[in-house]
Amino acid sequence: MLVPLVLWPELQQIAGENGLDEAALPGIGLHIFYHATANQPVPVLVGFLRRAERDFFRKFTTVGGIGPAKAAKAMNVSVSTIARAIEQEDRATLTRLPGIGARGADKIIATLRGKVVAEAALQVLRQHARELDAGAVAGGAALHQSFDGAGSGDGGGRRGGGAGRGTNNSHASSY
Repeated sequence: MLVPLVLWPELQQIAGENGLDEAALPGIGLHIFYHATANQPVPVLVGFLRRAERDFFRKFTTVGGIGPAKAAKAMNVSVSTIARAIEQEDRATLTRLPGIGARGADKIIATLRGKVVAEAALQVLRQHARELDAGAVAGGAALHQSFDGAGSGDGGGRRGGGAGRGTNNSHASSY
């Protein structure tokens, strides 16, 4: 099974300190891309951590001259980086991908431009979600601190802490 290089650090993080020892591995679920043709009947399996990555990979392999092995090799940066390069017609970024030359970059842009807009936005959306999460956590901590100091030994701090938690939960659920 092939796994794009960009996923290795995340897989190693999931595997933890045990390395890739099979007995100690936690269950890792992968979204599998299966490819076999009449000319190449031996199936090629490519694994992804997220469905969006696999869906992008499917689109990427529709470009003439890019099969699953070449696409997996080329994916040494995030899907959103590749998709943004396609949408912005950034040949320089695409030609830095392993196995992709100038002509290949042009074919990728011609085939996929306008079809990977959602994937190009993935990193921006993830960054925005992280910022929202960090804001919710920081806001909850600030509320908790301010209410903890408000009590005078009569249980006021406890009530304040409860109010902080309620505010934090309703704030988090609105996202």
